[in-house]
Amino acid sequence: VRGKPGYVLKVGGRTWYMEPQAELGPSEGVAEPSRPDFLIRPARPSPGQPPVAVFTDGFEFHRDTTDADSLKRMALARAGFLVWSLTWHDLEAAFGGAAAVPDLLAEEGWSGAGTPSSSGGEEAEANPMSVLQRALDRRWDTARHRSRLHEPALILLVRYLADPDPAQWKRAVFTELFRFFDRGRMLSGALRTRFDRAAAEELPGQVREALADLPAPVALAGRGMWTGAGAGGGLGSGTDAETGADSRVRTGTGVASDTRTGARADVGDGIGAGVGTEAGTGIGTEPETGPGVGTETGTGTGADPETGPGTDPGTAAALRCADLFVALPLAAVEGGDPGAMAAIVHLHDDEASRESPDYRRTWNGVLRLFNLLQFLPGAWWTTRRGARSGLYPEFAPAAEGPAVPGPEAEVESGPPPGEDWKEAIGLAAPETHALLAKLSGRGTPVPEVGFELTGDRGAVIAEAELAWPAHGIAVLLPDQEAPAATFAAAGWQVFDSDDEDLREAIASVLAKED
Repeated sequence: VRGKPGYVLKVGGRTWYMEPQAELGPSEGVAEPSRPDFLIRPARPSPGQPPVAVFTDGFEFHRDTTDADSLKRMALARAGFLVWSLTWHDLEAAFGGAAAVPDLLAEEGWSGAGTPSSSGGEEAEANPMSVLQRALDRRWDTARHRSRLHEPALILLVRYLADPDPAQWKRAVFTELFRFFDRGRMLSGALRTRFDRAAAEELPGQVREALADLPAPVALAGRGMWTGAGAGGGLGSGTDAETGADSRVRTGTGVASDTRTGARADVGDGIGAGVGTEAGTGIGTEPETGPGVGTETGTGTGADPETGPGTDPGTAAALRCADLFVALPLAAVEGGDPGAMAAIVHLHDDEASRESPDYRRTWNGVLRLFNLLQFLPGAWWTTRRGARSGLYPEFAPAAEGPAVPGPEAEVESGPPPGEDWKEAIGLAAPETHALLAKLSGRGTPVPEVGFELTGDRGAVIAEAELAWPAHGIAVLLPDQEAPAATFAAAGWQVFDSDDEDLREAIASVLAKED
């Protein structure tokens, strides 16, 4: 693979090339050079299918390098790569071992339990936002993807390789994160104060600026010590500890109130913003008091003015070495824009935290969580040491699509490539893009990409990356040396994609044939 020994993966009818120890840096658009253990590229590149940089992390080696690890993996994510981190415990979990890897995309992960229940069934019914989640599932057909998000990290990687649709994974992660929103507190002033204070103390300036730029009104959620709900607990519900006001927001799936007229608006499928005259999420507002403050009563333990709402700090055997911050403009729900959500998983990797008995589990859980959060353009993985040392640069906005050479290669003078040529360039291996782009400007016939040569009985006996069957011309990649003799025996002219004179040779042959 790319000039060195590698692997071919076939997953769910799709073929991938797996390159070990791939060097990635500025030439691939990556701001911070790194060398993932494996780089998995689609054998037939197409828009929207980024390469996957896989890191196999051992805790003893990476225990003290988490700040640099987060920087490098954020740089890859911003350059358009997917980043997948796997640990020994992830492998154990995937193969039925007893390893406990916290799933921080579920409540159980933050409370110290191991494997969560699925996102369906009783747990979903207990989640106050489950009605909204089901409505989004209906809109986007994400129920199947969302039901799998709690599987072990290795199984999730295999699932992605079998169905590499980042847009659908993004929608599924977006929808699943609604489990962390407390509809009674997500717009409250008290929660905003806690959120802003923790962000100022923990998060890098670039992240704080991105949060500040979100258009109001913004719903907030999260997990960790910053919530004031004890060790890793949730946000609870009930009274606003700072104002004394009940901070519940009216919720439902049938109607929402217009704060100006008092009129009721039909919510339909229950997905709009529910603010002002917009029908929506079931997140309505109280006409007299405005958004975020209502008079409707409900269940919950209320708030302790000092320790915060919800959970007794002594009751949760929770993870103390990580925080989750989630911010969502309500308009993004109505507009169906998962890209507007900001989600930050923040690892406490200072010396004291690294001595915590929970640190290894927390570290593993953070890696697993970022495997999924990264599908959101507004996702970050940061660490306490990295933030305090100013390690994170001003990353460019997340790249759209693969961070590999694409069909934008130089085209020789002549008309721009037609749709058939663009499709061929998009499907072909990156090594052939420059050749194809230049041939397209010379009036050359469009080749078949991934051509299969069949024998007398119809079985496939050889494959070529590019082929012009009517002219008997085949172009092979460096790792397709074996089929060369088969094509030659069948009377084909065979060319190596590394041949510097390839373009002129092919153009000459095709011109003679024509």
